Amino acid sequence: MDSSTTKITTKIKSTYMYSNNVDSSDIAVNTTKGVVTLDGMVDSGSEKALAVQLAENIKGVQSVKAGGLTFK
Repeated sequence: MDSSTTKITTKIKSTYMYSNNVDSSDIAVNTTKGVVTLDGMVDSGSEKALAVQLAENIKGVQSVKAGGLTFK
């Protein structure tokens, strides 16, 4: 894993930690060549949408795949 990939993953995880509307403990973040994959459990469609939006706003992210996010 290169350093930019690690930085992207770390930034997304910390962004989720500081968000009141995304439960960071239930979402796994993996990054490969700027493509972020989110897996785990969310409470609602709005939490899923916010998780994707927050990840997309991180510098270096090319796309976000959230098909692995399912409802609790």
